[in-house]
Amino acid sequence: MERFENNMVQILRRAILLIGLGVLSQKGQAQKIFTTDATWKSGIKVYVVDQAYKADLVVYNVDYNWQAKGNRGLWKTVEHSWQADHTIIFVEHSWQADLNIYYCRNQYQAGWRDDRLKYLLN
Repeated sequence: MERFENNMVQILRRAILLIGLGVLSQKGQAQKIFTTDATWKSGIKVYVVDQAYKADLVVYNVDYNWQAKGNRGLWKTVEHSWQADHTIIFVEHSWQADLNIYYCRNQYQAGWRDDRLKYLLN
């Protein structure tokens, strides 16, 4: 009986560890964004286009961190770089950009129009 209890404790410990690792890996998928105008800093260069069809990614700004899930164009802008998963730098011309974005008004409109660039925010 004691051996059975020890095995159960080990199984529970492993399950808790796996669940914890799963939660931590999900954090990396969040789209918490820090913006800077310092072009010398490393980051993704972004240009804001005036029409959705010109964008690689259609972005919706959410109100809370927990809403910024996955790589689906739901962004939460944070105040400090240490809070962010990605740093972006807005550029003046589309030819300078790594990514062209369009800000939409509704959450359901957000998403990738060019999946080839998804790797930029993974």
